[in-house]
Amino acid sequence: MRIEGVRIAASGERPRLSARIVWETARRAPEDAWFETDPAHADGLVARPEAFLPAFVLFAMERGERRIVVEGALCPTLLRGMAAAMRTWTAWYPSLVPLEIEAAGGLAPRTRPADAVTATTLAGGVDSLFAIRANRLDLPLDHPHAVRDAFFVLGMNSNDFAGPLPDPERARNFETRLARWGPLAAEAKVRVVPVASNVRT
Repeated sequence: MRIEGVRIAASGERPRLSARIVWETARRAPEDAWFETDPAHADGLVARPEAFLPAFVLFAMERGERRIVVEGALCPTLLRGMAAAMRTWTAWYPSLVPLEIEAAGGLAPRTRPADAVTATTLAGGVDSLFAIRANRLDLPLDHPHAVRDAFFVLGMNSNDFAGPLPDPERARNFETRLARWGPLAAEAKVRVVPVASNVRT
């Protein structure tokens, strides 16, 4: 597999981070994978391959790819994390084989930006709500690991998309649920960031 052409562009009014996914072993046509958000959160999108590598490693292993070549540089900390994840997956599923990860642009450690915040995902179930609650009980708000952002994602569920586009009914449901998070987010002092992605599809 190759992850190429990482870029930021607009999809209508929404900023989108996308990449071309080219399969080398699996018999699949090249695909465009993307993450997008609303204009208010556009500054959170950065054109680097780190968003796509974790999203595609397991898919590549399942489909028999022998390697992933990433166009651009990768953080060595992320590579160590991916190696640990692959060890876990192969222990759970012995049919999977770890693959090689190659960074065409070499390794480039990423430093934490001064304005970086800790984030989590918000699915709306017990797990994600407990994670935010436990974080608030354990850490003061000014702690660097206090959760400040929560990503609410359209595309996490297999039925969120109908073909290449979000299912209209699921998209309406997503917007309704997003609006309902307002009071909870205000009380928890968490900024809810809406994200849509076709990666799972």
